[in-house]
Amino acid sequence: MSNFFDFNNDGHVDLGEQYVGYKIFEDCTKDSGGTFGSSRPAAPKHQLGGFEIFMIVMLAYVVLSFICSLRY
Repeated sequence: MSNFFDFNNDGHVDLGEQYVGYKIFEDCTKDSGGTFGSSRPAAPKHQLGGFEIFMIVMLAYVVLSFICSLRY
């Protein structure tokens, strides 16, 4: 094994350094929802912001006003 995983620069790679290197490798190659090895990251989850919530409330108000004006 090369000295790539020699994190404390003592000249040799012990089992702890091998384990840390393996965990780093595992995290870097973990499947993140997409296909393995794809260069495109997974799409972020969309959350409603304040403006979108305000617009939904205003739309509901307009629709309910219209329904009430037809009824009365």
